[in-house]
Amino acid sequence: MDLGALQEKANHEIRRFESELGDKDYDEMLFLYMSKVSEEIGNLAAGVLGREGIQAERPVTDSQVSTTFADALYSIIILAQKMNVNLDRSMSEKIRRIEAEGAQEEGIS
Repeated sequence: MDLGALQEKANHEIRRFESELGDKDYDEMLFLYMSKVSEEIGNLAAGVLGREGIQAERPVTDSQVSTTFADALYSIIILAQKMNVNLDRSMSEKIRRIEAEGAQEEGIS
């Protein structure tokens, strides 16, 4: 699934989530979305450490850690959509900057 399709799914998720929550202002909603991102990043950290056998109560499988990556990424995409951030454009710009820096380091200006 490409980033544009994920952004569309995120828009649907935002509408569904906000209709369930009822009347909340933008700041309250932003706080909830940011809390979800924080939760998922914490789960990702625990999953990575568990998969590598560091600080793990029980082993974490590749499938489980893959799921935590997806959960964290999707919550970030939802937050970006809520804030009207075009991740597709932002990621393209980021990759161009990385490639330009790499070319400069290699002397290929």
